[in-house]
Amino acid sequence: MVRVHFDAIPWLGIQGIGMEPWLGIQSTSAGVWGVAAGFLTIVVVSLLGKPPSQETQDFVESVRYPEFDRW
Repeated sequence: MVRVHFDAIPWLGIQGIGMEPWLGIQSTSAGVWGVAAGFLTIVVVSLLGKPPSQETQDFVESVRYPEFDRW
């Protein structure tokens, strides 16, 4: 984002870093691609991965619903 919006960062002494947006998409709009890519990655990994073991499921349930000791 810095490279697309700014050609220089004077307080760091950096100049000539500007570049054109990729595929004509502004950097502030690039988050749309990131959200879509992240969602697709989550779906693919969850479908290709194996289900969690019973031990893992028990741990998650114990974190979700902790049993508090009564005094």
